[in-house]
Amino acid sequence: MPRRGRNGGRFRGALLTSSRISGATPRPASPTWSSTIWATGSRSLRRPSNASPRRSGQRCHGRRDGLNGDPVQAKLLEARVARLATADAEGRPHLVPVCYAYDGRSFYTALDRKPKRGAPEQLARVRHIQANPNVALLIDEYHEDWEKLWYILIRGTATLLSEGEEHKEAHRLLKEKYPQYRAGLLPEGALLIRIVPTRIIAWGKL
Repeated sequence: MPRRGRNGGRFRGALLTSSRISGATPRPASPTWSSTIWATGSRSLRRPSNASPRRSGQRCHGRRDGLNGDPVQAKLLEARVARLATADAEGRPHLVPVCYAYDGRSFYTALDRKPKRGAPEQLARVRHIQANPNVALLIDEYHEDWEKLWYILIRGTATLLSEGEEHKEAHRLLKEKYPQYRAGLLPEGALLIRIVPTRIIAWGKL
């Protein structure tokens, strides 16, 4: 991957703005994401420091008008599986594959009904988030033709959701995306993890 340039170096700047939802409950203006595109197609999307995460009770929505046309956002919406990285209070890493929903602002993943060794609250990822909310999501695609490789790395802050309008709407998004959840693998009231991105880095053939 080429090194980042400075002031007219090897990259060019661009802007990516997440959508405003028409006909939706009023909500704060969507953040503007600045992107840096390197010669290889890598881009870094950093959330502005003055953009606040959605407060409890603000709605997320399934239709994301305005995201169409951007390849990074399209991949974030379409991908079926991500890898969630957490770390415990001592910094020991933990990595699991997760299903997720994305509403253009935040990512949601469920602690669904599968055979577990204990209650969802006892899962390592939950205990890690409670001790250290800094997480990462990796979404990628491997291809034997290496010209077609790509990945998107999301760094962000995770919180647990157990109730409220945002929790209900995130459940709806997950069930809309995954028929298995509609079939009963996601019970009402199931605990969710919300990830608010602070930085998104994309690379490759998007």
